[in-house]
Amino acid sequence: MKNQVESILTPGCKIMHISKLGYIRIQDSNGEDYYISTNPPDNPNMYTDGYAFTKMCMYLECGKENEETIYECFYRTNPYNGGFTIALGLSELVDYLEKLEFTGTDIDYLKSVWNFPDRFWEYLRAFKWEGVLRSLPEGTMAQPFVPIHQIHAKLPIADFVETRLLNLTGGPTMVGTKALRMTLANPDVPWVEMAARRASSKDTGMMIAKYSYIGGAGKCIGTSLALAGKKYGIPLKGTSSHSSVLAFSTQIEAFRSYADIFRDKSAFIIDTFGYIRGTQDAIQVAKEMGLTSFSTRLDTDDLAFQSKTVREILDGNGFPDAKIIVSNDIDEYTRKSLKEQEAKNDIDGVGTSLNPPPLGIVYKPVLMNGRHVIKLSCPQKITDPCGKDIYRLFDDNGYCKSHIATNIGDTPCEGIYHHRSKNYEKKEFSDIYFSVCPIPENILIPILENDRRLAYLPTIEELQKKVVSEVEKMRPEIKRFDNPAEFPLYLSDDLWNTKQILKQQFQIVKEDLNQIF
Repeated sequence: MKNQVESILTPGCKIMHISKLGYIRIQDSNGEDYYISTNPPDNPNMYTDGYAFTKMCMYLECGKENEETIYECFYRTNPYNGGFTIALGLSELVDYLEKLEFTGTDIDYLKSVWNFPDRFWEYLRAFKWEGVLRSLPEGTMAQPFVPIHQIHAKLPIADFVETRLLNLTGGPTMVGTKALRMTLANPDVPWVEMAARRASSKDTGMMIAKYSYIGGAGKCIGTSLALAGKKYGIPLKGTSSHSSVLAFSTQIEAFRSYADIFRDKSAFIIDTFGYIRGTQDAIQVAKEMGLTSFSTRLDTDDLAFQSKTVREILDGNGFPDAKIIVSNDIDEYTRKSLKEQEAKNDIDGVGTSLNPPPLGIVYKPVLMNGRHVIKLSCPQKITDPCGKDIYRLFDDNGYCKSHIATNIGDTPCEGIYHHRSKNYEKKEFSDIYFSVCPIPENILIPILENDRRLAYLPTIEELQKKVVSEVEKMRPEIKRFDNPAEFPLYLSDDLWNTKQILKQQFQIVKEDLNQIF
């Protein structure tokens, strides 16, 4: 490898180091270091279901490659039995669409799998994102059946992006929503994300770290994952561990060695041999070394009772500023319980429970080649046809009251609106609209048109603030964990009527088929 690289270097450059990871450090004639890699990463655009390629080939062979379509991404039920969801992952989606292309090695692999016509391979070599992405602003509160993303593109492109679009939306949205629930469960106690060890993969661990920090709405104060700290600028946090205590012949020797390095920033884990003994040893070391403050961590058993006992011992020995960190499979219900029990935890370490279950997120066409389309496989999976604009309405207290869906370009006005999930319920516009908001807020905005960004994508810190502002707009009944209130979606009369016409057409076809068979 060294001889091959040296043969292409410019005069004066030399190889300084070749790592086992495939990175080569090169120094030029001016002494500047550069890095190259002999191990290029996998193309993320190959992260898709196989049928994305088979369908694309079919569309080309049937002459459908130029048909304009609209697809929408939404979910059917709020996760965690809650009353809200925070839509996240937009920045990664934009990055994916902007880099949508295939390499020669990708095409060589696909040729080994399928014997597609030559025209397909030519199409794939030139494949790129062309279309318009409209989305809820990242960090916005979403609700069932409200589109999070809307894709306007030619059929092969709009159809192809399904897998990655759902992947880049579902995971971040689940993590951010869970993180916000952690904060709402006990907003007085900050917490640290420490899920990497239980994450199902490196990518999942990084996703959890990033979106916990965002969704935590300022109360998630850091991560235990070094790579996330480096890549995203999230504050890196850590304590000692049980193994670092067991590495020494006695606990107090371990504490002395730890405090000798970290001084007032020491965070002793105190329950390796019993939390009272651990607290006493930490106090002894702190007094010996003249520490003015330090932290203790509890990781087992009854955290509420133990934290109260430790607080009493610390205060009684002149350390009222010493912090108590608690961990041990903490979730939002644990945090809520600790608050109700008046536990003395100052910081929580949250890990395993942040690993997300899948969000029931889907991606369906609503307009194909000028035709409104609908899925009618079963009542629970009926879709809403037509490309939509989405408006948020507010009540007199400034809380979000409902969503309204209209045809693209239509503005909410006087008339009948239909509850999306309760077929029998319809209301006059004046019954779901309050004068406090003279102009309804259209929240489905253009983000990306071809290779041109149409909207600013916020930083992590700005997204944190966005989530905080969304929390302030949520009615208290939506935020509660037990039987949260509904945040309804209403369809305009035009949308509703189009949906009923399509359902009736299907019913006529179904009855005709029943007569035949």
